[in-house]
This record gives sequence, C-alpha cells and structure tokens, in this order.
Amino acid sequence: MVANRFFLPFTIPTSERKIDFTDNLVFTGSCFSTEIAQCFANSGFHVTNNLFGTTFNPVSIANQLINSIELNKKINIFTAKDRHFDWDSANTITHSSADGLTHLIYSSRNELREKIKEASYLFITFGSAIAYKLIENELIVANCHKQPAQLFSKELLPLDEMQTLWAATITKIKALNPSIHICFTISPVRHIKDGIVENNRSKARLFELVSFLEKMENVSYFPSYEIVLDELRDYRFYKVDRIHPNQEAINYIWERFGEVYFSKSTIDMIAKIHAVRKAEQHVFIDPESQESRKHIEETNRRKSELSILAPCINW
Repeated sequence: MVANRFFLPFTIPTSERKIDFTDNLVFTGSCFSTEIAQCFANSGFHVTNNLFGTTFNPVSIANQLINSIELNKKINIFTAKDRHFDWDSANTITHSSADGLTHLIYSSRNELREKIKEASYLFITFGSAIAYKLIENELIVANCHKQPAQLFSKELLPLDEMQTLWAATITKIKALNPSIHICFTISPVRHIKDGIVENNRSKARLFELVSFLEKMENVSYFPSYEIVLDELRDYRFYKVDRIHPNQEAINYIWERFGEVYFSKSTIDMIAKIHAVRKAEQHVFIDPESQESRKHIEETNRRKSELSILAPCINW
C-alpha cells in the first residue's frame, strides 16, 4: 500500500496462544479498552467490558479487580445532586438511591468475579499514572465525578507502590483462574489536560510498571501505544481533539492485533462475520418487496452457515 511508505512499521511477536470464538474475554481500564472490546464484540467474540466504567489509573483498576475477586462489601458511596456515586467507579455507575447503587456494585463485583473465573484472557489498559486523592481520607478515586477541585490532591503514582499492588493483584487473579492469560496495553490517548510533559512522565511510569509485570507467568504486553505514536505517527489518525485515536487508527490497531492473536482461519471467519453484519444493516426502501425478502433470506442463510462452522460465534 502506498500509504505504508510514510509509516515506520515494526515487528510484533506473534502469540503462541491464539484467540478464537470459544474464548471468554474480559476488558478493563481506559476508554481505549472499550474501543478494542467493541472490535471483538463486532467480530463475534464473547466480551465483558468495563463493568465499573472507564477507569484510567492503575490503582483504581486494581481495586476494582480485587474488590470483585474478594467480593468486598465495602463501597465508598457519596451523594451529589440527588444521585449516588461510587468513588471506586466511573461516573456512569450511579443510582437514585444508596441501596440501589449498593446492589448495582455488588452485582457487578459478582459478575466480574465470575467472568474472570471463566475467562481465557484478561485485557487491562492503563491510561494514566496521574491520580486524584480525596484530601479528607487520601482515598485514590477512579473518577472525580465533577466534584470541586479543592476536595482532591493530584499526584503521579509512585512506581514501587504500583508494582507491589499489581503483583498482588495478578496473584489473586491467578488464584481464581490459574489458566488465564493477562495482556496489558497502554492507551495511546494523550491526557493533555494534565500537561504535555506531565502526560509523558505519566506514560513513562506506566511503561515501567508493565515492564515489571511482564516478568510474571502468562503476562504479556501489546504495543497499541507504539502503533499509534511511532508507527502511524500522524495527527490524521486522531479525532479533531488531537487526543483520541480516530476510527481509522482503531481499525489499524485491530488489524495488527489480529496478526498477533488470531489464526488465519479466525481472520477469515471474522471477515465473513463482518460481511453478514453489514448485510444485516442494509436499509430497504420497501421492506416488503420481493428483493428485500430475498436479501434477508440470503443473509440469514449465510449467518446459519457460519454458525454451523463456528457454533460459538456471539451474534
């Protein structure tokens, strides 16, 4: 492809352990995690994504996992504008009553525990090593929930503390599911609200953390950050905010991901699934016409054939 002349491609080692439609996949972490999880879901895989909402810092992500594995009953609830929130979850996790939120958090912890127990892969995306603490009790929050800035202090999380916490977290994950493979990624989303220099220092600390964790058994790293920042390396692969990778970049990362984790037969099947999904999205001028009915019948036939070939496809 001509465009590749303007790229700086690099080799990513392929994984000996491949992902197929029989695998259960769990994703947690930053908004980039959600983007990749959606690629998997659109391609027919069984996916669980961010049950506690988008979370950026490694301490909060670890706390969500540990609280779920241990089925911790403690919840850090607070109230704002007649809504109840959890300091350990994103602002999308909310309820009109404290009891309702408690039930929601307990249910999510139970679900995440069971999903990890059944999962083949756990994908964890770190977004930033910059975190915010409640001044009153020094609790590191997953989200500030648009509360007054004077309630928080801001810090670059200490590397040694993150290493200790995450080594313990991985040990707990593997005690629950000894065969699980854990793959870390670092989000290419740039947290420039913290400052360009501060964002780079934050990402550097995340790289050091992942480098330490990679030494553990069945732990790997996928270089999504490097693909965007070093291989694509162009603002045309970002949205207009110049912060988030655009759909073209996501699609390219997804293609590179497939080269690492999918067999050729799985890649071929994904292409066929995408073709069926595209056919299902076709908008008819006259849904009752013979041509429309024929299109629907043909699409359903193709879908049934693929389900026979791969019964575990999640349509």
